[in-house]
Amino acid sequence: MKKLFLVFVAFLGVALADMIVPATSLPKVAQDFIAQNFKGTTIMYVEMDHNSYDVMLSNGVEIDFHITGEWKDIKSYMGV
Repeated sequence: MKKLFLVFVAFLGVALADMIVPATSLPKVAQDFIAQNFKGTTIMYVEMDHNSYDVMLSNGVEIDFHITGEWKDIKSYMGV
């Protein structure tokens, strides 16, 4: 029984971890927001967890989106 519990906990940890997903998996609202406000940038990667998306753009901007696609936080790491 103890082993089964440990396997379940390990599986749950992996299931809730952030996953890299294609940019096309972003909700249309988020894709439109990026296209309108960050022209000329490329989406470098998208991480998804159970309730949000984290997007890194080629200009060093990181945008956090709610799972619905509405932005919640924008950070810049390159003085943009």
